[in-house]
Amino acid sequence: MCNFSTLYFYEIKKILQKKMVWISFGIIFAFVIFMGVGDLFFSYEKDGAKVSAYEKIVNEKENARELSGREIDDSLLDEMKRDDTKKYDAIYQIVKYLINSDEEIRNVNESKLYQTRTDNIEQMFIDQRLTEGEIAYWREKEADIKIPFTYEYTRGYLQFIDLIYNLNIFMVVMLGISLSGVFADEHFRKTDQLILGSRYGKKILYFAKLGAGISVGTLGTVILLLAGTVLAFAIYGADGFHGVLQLVIIKSSWQLSVGAMSICLLAFTLLLALLYSVFTMFLSEGLKSSAAVMAVLLGMFFVTFFFNFPYQYRVPSQILGLMPAKILRAGGWADLRLVKIFGHYLMTYQFAPVLYFAAIVIFILAGKRMYERFQIGGR
Repeated sequence: MCNFSTLYFYEIKKILQKKMVWISFGIIFAFVIFMGVGDLFFSYEKDGAKVSAYEKIVNEKENARELSGREIDDSLLDEMKRDDTKKYDAIYQIVKYLINSDEEIRNVNESKLYQTRTDNIEQMFIDQRLTEGEIAYWREKEADIKIPFTYEYTRGYLQFIDLIYNLNIFMVVMLGISLSGVFADEHFRKTDQLILGSRYGKKILYFAKLGAGISVGTLGTVILLLAGTVLAFAIYGADGFHGVLQLVIIKSSWQLSVGAMSICLLAFTLLLALLYSVFTMFLSEGLKSSAAVMAVLLGMFFVTFFFNFPYQYRVPSQILGLMPAKILRAGGWADLRLVKIFGHYLMTYQFAPVLYFAAIVIFILAGKRMYERFQIGGR
């Protein structure tokens, strides 16, 4: 254990001694900070006078908090339609998401609003090519959702969702730069054979390197998460933890609170940091080149990020939706396609962690085998 800890901290030191690690982290940290405070640099016009972004945010927050705890029913909708001061803008934005026509919004009532949402979800059943079993599953879930929704101010959590979505991209870049050389550098410097032939080179050192890379990757992600989350809640507030998920993802049929969804996203982000770290070091040993690792890592991420299969290609489309590049998008919470295992349906966010943990174990074991075998057939 003493030997492991010595090697572990030495490997961490090697990673952190690289200037590019600190440069990449510094740039990404600056992006996260800007995402948090960027809106504060703008000004707006109200009644012919300029209003700072901060004043606008405070005003919107106060108006929304006054409405918190009220049901989005006919009474509240009638008040919204009569309002000319934008005091009910938070409610208007929810209605507008479902009903785009201004004329229809002026005539909307509780029945029309929730029926439109139901019609949208029923259309998603068709668009996403759901089976009869899946449709029955979701209709049962919908029947348990309390209508009308009770409004809660949730702007801070909306900012948090945006942070998580963008952080997914930042993580790949940061971890690729930081960890692509963990094993590849030894091959590049031609010191690999000496290391593998040393006392702890084949067994303990592999796990020391792996542990160091995972620690650096996870800690870096946690720092970015903390910075972005603190800013989001400090500026917009952390109200709405117990609000229903449908306040932020209206067409979702999940029975979760906004806070529970945010905790799920947080856990997924840390799981992805672990997966990206392990996969990057697996590539580092397999490709033996930092540049090749970055090319493969970023190539795979952005291809799966931008590419989409139409819904009619059910299997490849659903598999693509489970990819790390897409799993943190807000739309994933409205993906109604399920995975059936042993007669039980699992949703995307229930099945994906199983896949990711399995992939992590496979990459660790495959990387270990490559690492140990290189001494025999390396050159």
